[in-house]
Amino acid sequence: MMNSGWVQLEKKLKDVGYGEIRSLKVHDGAPVFDQDTRVFKQRLLNPPVPPCSHPDNHDGLKSEGFKELIRVCEEMGDGVVEKLVIQNGLPQRVKFEDGRNC
Repeated sequence: MMNSGWVQLEKKLKDVGYGEIRSLKVHDGAPVFDQDTRVFKQRLLNPPVPPCSHPDNHDGLKSEGFKELIRVCEEMGDGVVEKLVIQNGLPQRVKFEDGRNC
């Protein structure tokens, strides 16, 4: 069964559509929203084409971008995603500190 943090994140990504989530905590490899989490929406003011529809019924969790985000967070264990870039309701880029010693 999928951790409720992932389901909550997927719903938030759909709601945002295009934007960023910053300072998203990760605990035991799963996202945790708290008072430090910041959500930013972006909107084109004169879009050239109609916006794409967002995935329905948790289909976003099956996307390659979401699968890779889950792998990154599981490898992280505990930490903070500094920035998660969202496009069309799906994760596209993630910025986080690499806690491994060089």
